[in-house]
Amino acid sequence: MKAQNISEIINLLSDDDQSLVKPFLKAQIFAKRVGNEGLYSWVVQEIKGYENESELPSYRKAKSNDFAILKQYGRYTNEQSLPLASFSRVVQSMFLTYDVSNSIKSLEEIVMNDPKGALNKLYGADLCQLLSNDLKQRGLNFGVHSLRTEVQVFELAEILINIRSKLLELMLELEEDFPNIDIELETREIDKKAVNQTINFYMNKIRITTTGDGNTVNTGDNSTVINNAVITKSNKEELKKFLTDNGVSDEDVTHLAEIIDEEASGTTLTKFGPKVGAWIQMMIGKAVSGAWEIGVGAAGSVLAQGILQYYGLA
Repeated sequence: MKAQNISEIINLLSDDDQSLVKPFLKAQIFAKRVGNEGLYSWVVQEIKGYENESELPSYRKAKSNDFAILKQYGRYTNEQSLPLASFSRVVQSMFLTYDVSNSIKSLEEIVMNDPKGALNKLYGADLCQLLSNDLKQRGLNFGVHSLRTEVQVFELAEILINIRSKLLELMLELEEDFPNIDIELETREIDKKAVNQTINFYMNKIRITTTGDGNTVNTGDNSTVINNAVITKSNKEELKKFLTDNGVSDEDVTHLAEIIDEEASGTTLTKFGPKVGAWIQMMIGKAVSGAWEIGVGAAGSVLAQGILQYYGLA
């Protein structure tokens, strides 16, 4: 009897009234049967949701609005839009988008229950203090008392449409290139090498994010690769390795380590000082000029992730 792997997945994805869970579960089985680790990893992450440490693919970054209560000379403002232009570029890069790491099932439930609503995320005092320090380093005499991010639910609906479209396009391309793939899978006559080469080609073309060894994440722009890590607070060797893995030169990493030691002055810092801030600005400049071969947005993510974790602020 003819197996219904690809064709059934296509049929399920073509009906936008159908949940994404079933076709993705079938795609998980298909990826396992053909032995494609990249496809399997992507499908599983969409089903289960992405871990906080993972660098999300670009299609899972939603536009957000950031609101804050500011403080100055003991007085507090009403809640207002966060004045991003007042902050350094590395801080700005943290708030341009909102990372949507939820499972596809969770996203579907949110969209179904409140399609015209909004999601809100409240940030803790540590991040507010970090932003206040950034403003102080830039010579501004106000701080951040509270902070929240708001994302419209229709942004989540757009993400679901994008996810559906990506898997559907991949399955359609496979069906066209291998019209007998369902039968060949059933009879075990399939050329897995040829199928996997084709899967990898179309995943790259469609910009489907894949993971490699658990650390390397393709961000979907065909050029930028970000290596993720969990950095223990005050562990300089972990920070140095993380930065080196992300293309920061040995000279720049050594320079940062020397600055951290200099500013620590024998105590454990809970925030970075002005020299570390200047080093961050220098590295952003290198990303802009091309001296550091990484996108500017990705550079901000790398520096924010590494340095904030080192100081125990993330």
